[in-house]
Amino acid sequence: MLRLNLDGSIPDDNPIPGSAVYSWGHRNAQGLCHGPNGLIYSSEHGQSNHDEFNIIEPNRNYGWPEVEGICDQASEASFCSENDVYEPLAEWSPCIAVNGIEYYDHPAIPEWQNAVLMSVLGGLNAQYERLSILHMSADGTAVESEDEYFSEFNQRIRDICVNPYTGAVYVAFNGTSYPGSGPNTIKEFVNEAFVSVEERTGQQFMNIYPNPVTDTSVIEVSESLIGEMVSVYDHSGRLVMQMGITSNQIEITRDMLPAGQYYVKAASDLGMLSKSIIIQ
Repeated sequence: MLRLNLDGSIPDDNPIPGSAVYSWGHRNAQGLCHGPNGLIYSSEHGQSNHDEFNIIEPNRNYGWPEVEGICDQASEASFCSENDVYEPLAEWSPCIAVNGIEYYDHPAIPEWQNAVLMSVLGGLNAQYERLSILHMSADGTAVESEDEYFSEFNQRIRDICVNPYTGAVYVAFNGTSYPGSGPNTIKEFVNEAFVSVEERTGQQFMNIYPNPVTDTSVIEVSESLIGEMVSVYDHSGRLVMQMGITSNQIEITRDMLPAGQYYVKAASDLGMLSKSIIIQ
C-alpha cells in the first residue's frame, strides 16, 4: 500500500524514509475506509480462498505470497514469526469476492452503528453476493459478528457509500454474473422514519455567482457556515487561500488568484460543502 501527499510527494512520517510504501504483503486490495480512533480498514481478494478484512498499520507485512489468510499452516509459521505478519480480522473461504467498504456510525440505522458495510460480489459463480455488515468491537479492532443483506436481489454488489446527512446507504449492483453482466444500478436504502440533522436545523448551502469569475463574484452561504472558514484549493489539492466567514456573502475578485480552476470548501457541524470555481 502506498501513501502520498495530495501533491504527489512522499510524507515525512512514512515508515520507510523517502519511500511511498506504507505496508506490503497485499495480494489484491479492493476496499479502503477510515474507522474509529484513526483506524484504516481494507478488504482484499485471496487467490481461490482466504478473502481478507484487515486493519492497515504502517511498516507491516500482510503475508502474500507466503501466507494466505491467518497463519494457520505449518509452512507459514516461521515466515509469520520472522516477519511479524499482521493477520486479518476476518477471512472467507472459498473466496466470496469482497469489495468496497464503508464504516457506518450514523444514528439513522442504530443496528448498524459501529459496523463496517462490506460489498460482496459473490465469487466466480456468484453464489455469495450480499452486503455484509461487520459488527466491530468498541475499539474497532475485532469483528464480533456478521449479518448479511440483499442477497435476494441476486445481484453482485460492487460498492457502497453512506450519505453523511441522512444516513442513507447507496449500493452499487453489478449484474448477476462474473465479471459484471448488467444491469448496473445504484439503489438508495433509507430509514424514512429518521429525521436528519439537515431537516431539523435547515438546509446548508453554498453558491458562487457569477461563475466563472471575470471581475467580482460572490460566495453566498447559509447561516450555518457563519463563523467558519472558507478554503480554496488548486487542482493539485494545495491550499491557496482561506478566509473567515463573517456574513452570508463573501466577495471574491479576479485579482485574488491566478487564472485557473479551483475548489472552494466550507464545513460546519452539518457537514462539508465543496464547489468548483473558475478564475478567468
